[in-house]
Amino acid sequence: MTFIAALSGGAYWGFKNYPRLLFKFKKDKYTAIMQMMESYEKSAQAQKTTPENKSSDISPIEDLLDRLIRDNPSDGYLYYLFGRLYATECVEPIIQDNQKFTDVLFLDYIQKHHIPEGVSVNHWEKGISYTRKALLLGLPESEKEKAVVNLLKLYFIGGTPFWSSAVDYLRPEDINKSELTYNIYKLVFTETVPNWEQFTKIYGEETNVFLMGLYFLKLRNYPLAFFYFKKLLLSDSIYLRNNAYYIMGYIMGEQKDMALKAYYHSLIDFDEFLKRNPWFLEEHNYTLRYTGQESMAKSFLGQYEKMVLELRDSQ
Repeated sequence: MTFIAALSGGAYWGFKNYPRLLFKFKKDKYTAIMQMMESYEKSAQAQKTTPENKSSDISPIEDLLDRLIRDNPSDGYLYYLFGRLYATECVEPIIQDNQKFTDVLFLDYIQKHHIPEGVSVNHWEKGISYTRKALLLGLPESEKEKAVVNLLKLYFIGGTPFWSSAVDYLRPEDINKSELTYNIYKLVFTETVPNWEQFTKIYGEETNVFLMGLYFLKLRNYPLAFFYFKKLLLSDSIYLRNNAYYIMGYIMGEQKDMALKAYYHSLIDFDEFLKRNPWFLEEHNYTLRYTGQESMAKSFLGQYEKMVLELRDSQ
């Protein structure tokens, strides 16, 4: 009976740890985990074209990678896969969505950055840590390039402090020049002119104009930035119009013209903008009072303060 129990226990252990044994003894040892990764990445891509398709749960992949890393702590490729998993989960939904993508830039350039809603900060931080460890441990050349791209994507949603780290840590020659990520690298991390045609093809003409405005705002070329944002005032997109009005006012504030800042900000559709940016309540109230428009400030607070407080309570 003891022998049978031991045999049964051994069979159960072997079944439970089959992927780990496969990894250790099979020549093409990454097959099982790669199949799981590719299945998840396909579901994430399907979510882009068909939003009702939900991405698969990543916990089985995390569990397997955790076990494999415990068995193989110096295998850089496993850390690369972990970083790739979290880059797909945290960043792809941002880069694939016009509004989420431009919001990262918009909020950072006006010094209101935060990690995008819906992103797991824990997974985002782990993605950076694991990818850097993979590069430190060493990777084949093709995986090294992919790891650099993943790291750039993860840094991108982190805002200015992480953009500075990217410039220090990464070399542009390590990035495929045709990658969208390389174009984002030029837009965000450097003063090099991006490939505007690629942005237009992926995000559309109006979003590209918005990105051009942000690029010149980053360079503090306010006349050119103002020119591009002004072009968006006739857009059908209330999101782009509101952001354009806000930045035009922001530029006026940077140039110490508070009256014009108040004017451009008063043209914003407050119902739409405040739902996305509740911080604007205090800022616009201050601007109105600073410019002597006390009655307008009271009216503005009276109309929108309750809505903003309810929004904050629900978050």
